[in-house]
Amino acid sequence: MRLLVAEDDRGLREVLARGFRESGYAVDAVPDGQQAISFLRVYEYEVAVLDWRMPAMSAWKCCSRCAVRGCLLRCSCSPRATRLPTA
Repeated sequence: MRLLVAEDDRGLREVLARGFRESGYAVDAVPDGQQAISFLRVYEYEVAVLDWRMPAMSAWKCCSRCAVRGCLLRCSCSPRATRLPTA
């Protein structure tokens, strides 16, 4: 499975990317929404993990732009999500 991480905080971005890689995922990590859009237009991802409050472009705006450009089929954004579901 390939996933994209977009997070402006470098330390958090690296921790997330490393954690996903150690779990067996192929990961691309970018520092902002604009680069996330660029990657989403070129590569296919099963999951995109986007920082809700990136300075230049929020996750919501990133998802909206991707939907308009046809590079993202489905986007689910929740600023209230506090934890990931466990299997």
